[in-house]
Amino acid sequence: MKRVLSNHEKTTIQLTHSVGNPIIISPAVDYKVIGTFYRNGEINIAGYHDQAPHHEVYLKEADDQNWEPLHLAENKGLEMMAHPTANHLWRYSTFTQ
Repeated sequence: MKRVLSNHEKTTIQLTHSVGNPIIISPAVDYKVIGTFYRNGEINIAGYHDQAPHHEVYLKEADDQNWEPLHLAENKGLEMMAHPTANHLWRYSTFTQ
């Protein structure tokens, strides 16, 4: 995880993951999430991941005890981890227009 940008208006962080199974030969589980958190309370989070295994993303506000599910994706089968299968793209935003 790294902080990409931080200023008086917003903070952007990026989480990148690519880890294989050290016990057996298998493709790595890959995903990337980029989140921007604005001082006015707005949130924009987007990412992509392999279509296997299950992927879940949650958010918990500092004053809240509950985790809110932002993205839930079911496993589409281990064959969906092989290249060049398409990644699953997703986005969560509180912006209203």
